[in-house]
Amino acid sequence: MPRYEVPTTLRSLAIRFREPSPAVINGELIIFAGDGGLEAHRHADGSFVWKTALPPRTLGNVSEWRQVFSLAARGDALYAAGSFFPNWMGGEYEPTSSRLEVRTGQLEWDLWAGPSPLATASIARPSVVIDSSNQPVFGGFYRAGTDSTRGLTEQGAARWSSNSGPVGLAAAIGDRVFHSHQGWFDALGVMHPVPRFQNISFPQPLVTSAGVVIIGVSSPRIELMSEASGWQRVPLLDFVHWPPRATQPRVSAAGAVSFALGGNTNSGPALYDFAPDGRLLAACTFRVSPNESVDTSQPVVELVGQVVLVDNGRKVVWAFQR
Repeated sequence: MPRYEVPTTLRSLAIRFREPSPAVINGELIIFAGDGGLEAHRHADGSFVWKTALPPRTLGNVSEWRQVFSLAARGDALYAAGSFFPNWMGGEYEPTSSRLEVRTGQLEWDLWAGPSPLATASIARPSVVIDSSNQPVFGGFYRAGTDSTRGLTEQGAARWSSNSGPVGLAAAIGDRVFHSHQGWFDALGVMHPVPRFQNISFPQPLVTSAGVVIIGVSSPRIELMSEASGWQRVPLLDFVHWPPRATQPRVSAAGAVSFALGGNTNSGPALYDFAPDGRLLAACTFRVSPNESVDTSQPVVELVGQVVLVDNGRKVVWAFQR
């Protein structure tokens, strides 16, 4: 049963295609974004702490709010990556990079890239992570036909910039910032690639008990690559229909790679655990008929002794005992 339910004053908690807006937990606060602003509540009881409206952009007589796509928080710093845009089919697009004070929501600095025509360029969604030096790295900084990634200081000054193409930042692991094109930036912004899958469905790197693991799709199978093996690909599952309807992989407390596949394999929908070297550890099937599928578009969440995921189609929560 729900522990509490509290209202939010933000205008929207979903971005395009109904994806949930970003949220982060930092200390006692959960901070989430909506159209034009950020809001913080205490996650213990839902009580309101602060709300900040980010400055709008005015074009002609129209005042435009921005959309926040990514949040990262550590210590007293909260970073937000977003953009202004009239629509996704054309017009002027302008990425933004911001820093706020976590406890109060005060805006400390706010950088705008300058408007650029969307045209037909491939644009990465703005994203932000905090690296091992406690400084932000922003991706999706689109300007004048280029899409770059930038390392900034805590004061917002440039440390490095890489014209890396349209990449989204996935995670900071030690001195490396992994991105969606399967590789990482080092502390100086130098790009280091790893072998690419044919189609990248799972760009998030996972830190397992055996090192960094990346899961991806190389039709017609889901594969795994581990740093320990020199990024050699290991097939995990063959699937029947494209695209494979699978959750984002997660790492269990024991270091196993876990994800659920909703029915695109011959064996039917199941939750899988793989070792970092690709060995199958366990497969737990859903209690549905052989021809039924499960909408596993939601990520796997591991609780104490249980794995939980949401069946979006049936509006059902599934739980598996570890």
